[in-house]
Amino acid sequence: MGIEEGGAAKKIIRKIACAVSETFSNYHNKHIQANITHTIEIKHRECGGTIQTTIEEIENQTNFAAKKKWLERYPDEEEPTGLFVAKIDVSEMEIDLLHAKIPTLDSILQSYGYGIYSINYTRDFSGVLDREDLVEYLCDTLDFRYQGKGTFGRFQTIDTPTILENTATVGKHVCTWVERKDGYTTRTKLYNKIVSNFEAGEVRSTMGGHLSEYVDCPNEHLRKTFFHPDVQERGCTRIEVSIYACNREYISSKTADSIVGEVFDLVSPPNRELFVVQPPKMQYRNLSEKIDRCMVVANKPQGTIYVGWYAHTKTGRIAGVCIRPTKAKVDNPKQWERAIEWSIGDFGFRNCPIFRVDILAIEEKEIVLGPLRCYAKDGNAKTILTSAKKPTQLHMDADDPSMHLPPTKYIEWTWRKSKAQIIGIGITAYSVEETPAIAEKREISTNSTKTREKRLQEIEDAAIALEWKISMEKQIAKEKEYLALENEKRKKELESIARNGKKE
Repeated sequence: MGIEEGGAAKKIIRKIACAVSETFSNYHNKHIQANITHTIEIKHRECGGTIQTTIEEIENQTNFAAKKKWLERYPDEEEPTGLFVAKIDVSEMEIDLLHAKIPTLDSILQSYGYGIYSINYTRDFSGVLDREDLVEYLCDTLDFRYQGKGTFGRFQTIDTPTILENTATVGKHVCTWVERKDGYTTRTKLYNKIVSNFEAGEVRSTMGGHLSEYVDCPNEHLRKTFFHPDVQERGCTRIEVSIYACNREYISSKTADSIVGEVFDLVSPPNRELFVVQPPKMQYRNLSEKIDRCMVVANKPQGTIYVGWYAHTKTGRIAGVCIRPTKAKVDNPKQWERAIEWSIGDFGFRNCPIFRVDILAIEEKEIVLGPLRCYAKDGNAKTILTSAKKPTQLHMDADDPSMHLPPTKYIEWTWRKSKAQIIGIGITAYSVEETPAIAEKREISTNSTKTREKRLQEIEDAAIALEWKISMEKQIAKEKEYLALENEKRKKELESIARNGKKE
């Protein structure tokens, strides 16, 4: 959606919420969530990225309706200084009602200087996509093209479906392509819906994750999807088709059924199986069995404690919990320490290292860190499962997490069933012990992501080189052994010939 002057995100969301309420309150009594997914500062419009390029194309197609309204509201401004994209979740609304009320919503949003960016249609089905196999099929059989670097701006004007090379930002369980359809730009995304909840991160934050929302999903429709017998047996793939800047006449239930149905038929050829069977419990086990530690970062300058459970090696996003004590608790050394210990006890894993890093100061050119510390929980302890930003959240009537996330040696999830004491005052119910000996054997790496990846690649290359060297040495040894045997054999043959010659 549209354009907004520099301002607080809460003000933007409040305006969107007002527009949604005014449009749907008489027809839909459930809460409709809105959140900002992207913000872009405009410095040089001609040098914009993917989102800005798409917005500019939408502005052209809609005759700059949102921008014109924005300029009417702010006549003293020559140009907007930033763009934002927000998402309104209408997944639990009747689709016919939604289509009928879109013109009303669009008009109210335009009064704020906002415009409709895209309409997203989704459908879930059982089975798990194999991205590599799917990409190979689309390119080799259906003549899709694969994205080259810096080509997104040209997607708006080409008719050949183009697969995006975006696994570094979204992970390898997603396949996205862009094309022109019926005169509009469309983006089609297929992704593993179960893994998208397991894997780390939020849209606008590197810290987050939706593990708890999988087990106790607040969206009734999605909850039914997650625990449908077919999904529990085979896994779940979501088709999501986004139509950009389309006119109101094009938006209908018929359009939704048609465009999503076309994608489903496209990826379901009768002579080739592009999806595999992988139950959610198996998908979770593939993740959890690789986890044997966790980390706590206590950022005192910003008054935040992060408990990281696991990280995505491609996207760099971290799944875990964010704890924010009050400023008074942060400023009180004893209460700040108690808040850290409470975080370690409630959200750390059992019988494995729980590393702790303290950020003591954030300076212009340096972040000052305290010494690395390490803790351990009792071998029978559990870990409280919660939403990333709701560390004291209660789940009174939810299923036991172990029903859907099987326990491992180090992780057994549980819900918080009783109200937590004030953070910084209360203590954890689990036994926690500091283990200095483990921390002394390690050191904190302050490498940047790029440097770390380079170093990891060097280690991998060195390991491959060593393996190759050992393999070559073994091969050379075998060849020497073979030659020695051949020489010995030849020597014996010559000796035999010599003896036979003497006898003659």
